[in-house]
Amino acid sequence: ASTNFTTLTPCSVPSGNLAANITVNSATARWNPVTGATSYTVRFKLTSSGTWTTLASTTTTQQNLTGLAGNSQYDWQVLASCPSGSSAYSATSQFLTLTPCGVPGTLSTTSITTTGATISWGAVATATQYSIRWRIVGTTTWTTVSQAGTSRILTGLSSASSYEWQVAATCPTGTSAFTN
Repeated sequence: ASTNFTTLTPCSVPSGNLAANITVNSATARWNPVTGATSYTVRFKLTSSGTWTTLASTTTTQQNLTGLAGNSQYDWQVLASCPSGSSAYSATSQFLTLTPCGVPGTLSTTSITTTGATISWGAVATATQYSIRWRIVGTTTWTTVSQAGTSRILTGLSSASSYEWQVAATCPTGTSAFTN
């Protein structure tokens, strides 16, 4: 008498790789399911780097990539694990993280009077608006306004007082830090 058996099916390489929800410092890697796969392992790296970061395996067909650098090109690959063993890594897919919102530069204070001054700053290319704040040096409360332009006339200031001011840019990718 003979006994029958069937050999295991090799684990296929994942396909349909796509990077989604790309931000300044994160992205979501997605791929098509592999028949028989019990888990998947994703690795990624800066395109310019030779060192891969391998993430803990997942049972879903997507994984979040975090801690990325802004305005940077990344490579990523995924492999499937099946009862018969692991597939090879998929072909390399690439994505570009978004550009962070720059901090305004070239700060200037002009036309100082007893109760006012004009402040201006250099434009940030992708900014849609700016948050400006000012206060008397040594106090804790800021007066804050938002506007689209790159200058503002401050009025109603206290005479013979030292003021400090800062500006931050708001872009489609987020808001910059305030200037120092």
